[in-house]
Amino acid sequence: MLLFNKDAEPDSPTIGGGSDLVGRDDQAGRVVASRPAAEHHLDTPRWKKGEELPPVMVQYLISSFLPHAHLFHFFMDISYFVWCFSLPLSHPESIHPCLRNACYLAACNLLGDHWVSLEDYFLERTRHFLNQALMLAEQITHYLWASTILGCFLGRERRLAEAFVIAISAPRLASACGLDHNPDMDQELDSGPSQFLLPPPRHEAEANDRIRLSYSIYLGDVTLAAWNASPGVFKDTFMRNPPLGPFPSKGPTLSIHSKGELFEAWKGQIESRASMLKLFQRVIRCALALREDKKCAEEYETLKAEISSYDVSIPPLPDPGQPPTLENTESFNPHIFIAHTTFYGCGLILYSLRASVDAEAKCLGLKHAQSLVEICKNLRGQPRHHRAQIAIPMLPMINALRIIARELRTAATSGNARMLIDYCCALESILDFFDDAILMCPAWSDLPLSLKDVLTATANAVKASSWC
Repeated sequence: MLLFNKDAEPDSPTIGGGSDLVGRDDQAGRVVASRPAAEHHLDTPRWKKGEELPPVMVQYLISSFLPHAHLFHFFMDISYFVWCFSLPLSHPESIHPCLRNACYLAACNLLGDHWVSLEDYFLERTRHFLNQALMLAEQITHYLWASTILGCFLGRERRLAEAFVIAISAPRLASACGLDHNPDMDQELDSGPSQFLLPPPRHEAEANDRIRLSYSIYLGDVTLAAWNASPGVFKDTFMRNPPLGPFPSKGPTLSIHSKGELFEAWKGQIESRASMLKLFQRVIRCALALREDKKCAEEYETLKAEISSYDVSIPPLPDPGQPPTLENTESFNPHIFIAHTTFYGCGLILYSLRASVDAEAKCLGLKHAQSLVEICKNLRGQPRHHRAQIAIPMLPMINALRIIARELRTAATSGNARMLIDYCCALESILDFFDDAILMCPAWSDLPLSLKDVLTATANAVKASSWC
């Protein structure tokens, strides 16, 4: 029995009929959804808070969110989501209000401008319905999807304490529901009582949705573990291929993938990102050890060897000079940029541990910083609608800026004109990246202040050089 239209176009959904409202991005990098021809007041919706959202506004928000849902770790099957969304609220498989409002919240965050004024309203409603769903044990999978979106929203807004609470609690509840248990194993449909909080899936679509949910929560879990250098909730055996290995030369980590294989592609992308994050976690632990004993030295050499193995196999970024022409069966893959940035960030942090005493480590650290500069340049050259889908981690870029600024000061002091020009251009590329990042996430607007000491010292060194 078909529960939804398998041939539905995942990148151009419509909710309840109407025109195609695929998300676009403006010059600032924010998402701008195209307006339906029949509606001229979406910029100032004729709607009062507390009233039911008009259908055209619902379609506008959902269709603005879905093309960029991966920015919120939302990997639910679009066809299944649209089918569930179209059901009446009384239906047991209808999208729960907590998830509906979480999607509206994310859409407002992406759209920016006057839509930001609705964030607090949808945030309050999301939390209200999350509490209701948990209290009544209603649609726990939708509760977890909504929690995932909410956690990412709070992270984008740098409300880190609130995001941290959600990032800890969601994987624990998912584990109690059995979502950390053999995600790729065939699940029996409605086969009787379950040892977990969730009953067995009622049909194949629901079973697949749980697998997607488990991967989404796993990505959040391993991200939190990496940035806090702490163990995650999910087991290391969660991934099909948990050990780190070289990037495949073909497949889901490339910049373009087939929509027909979207599910497998997303799993592969998540696993690639998770592998990079696990590598990052180990590098951070090595950096925090702050000791020169034999064990720490051995771990450094092990990590150095693994990074070298990745370095020769990581696939290239798409050439901005030759932007790909996507067929109807293809989709742009933003995860390759995230994997590249995390990888070079790992090397940059690792080599900085020995840069003061090891010339090779200093050289390798500079090489990784220059690779991050190339990523910044590549991003600038990508089509706007691709750039809006990419969320690059900030920390590697901040570290790259510090290293490039250091080399620029050295070049200014030594009077090396060629190096001075090269590093000025590199610094400009990173600052352009931060400028774009702040436009997409205004919560990062204080970022230049945190780098003020580095930039001031660099500017003073250049001014004092004989080349100014």
